[in-house]
Amino acid sequence: MDTLRKPRSGGDVIALAGITRHRNQISEALKWLLRWQSGKLEEFKAPKNRIENSDVEAAFAENPAMVRAVERAMPLRSLGTPSIIAFLYFVIVNRNSELAERMMATLEDPAGIGVNDPFFRLRTYFTADHHKRKEPLMTIALAFKAANAAHEGRKLQALAWRSQGKSPEEFPRLQITSRKTV
Repeated sequence: MDTLRKPRSGGDVIALAGITRHRNQISEALKWLLRWQSGKLEEFKAPKNRIENSDVEAAFAENPAMVRAVERAMPLRSLGTPSIIAFLYFVIVNRNSELAERMMATLEDPAGIGVNDPFFRLRTYFTADHHKRKEPLMTIALAFKAANAAHEGRKLQALAWRSQGKSPEEFPRLQITSRKTV
């Protein structure tokens, strides 16, 4: 039965939960959250790390606030992938809501923000060669580095992550002290 039908997507699972707007972005943001929580961000392309629809369904049940995170990220779709921006916003807002809002505000409108501000540097990454699709892992790594620097009150001359070469860096950890607000 149903062998000729197209398989359901994560977005379909979200729609079955009653959400109709941005369902695909919500599903993808939840997949990034699951990858991060399981420590599999760096190997997200490996077939063994495939995220099933049942995982998306369970993650949505545990994290219904992802809907709000995606809604908050959608105005930034001209900068970057909304699901990744929503994931970043979600994990940061759950640790420090003021920092998350400052990141989003700077990404939306950097007017009056210094060029050495970590979130200004993150926005510069997004806007550089804006026609070229950004690598998800690089985007997440740079956002974590920017959030850590902003949390510590540090200014940045540059925002970079070296994953390869002579002296590769470990994948950055989000080092913002937890403060559940969502």
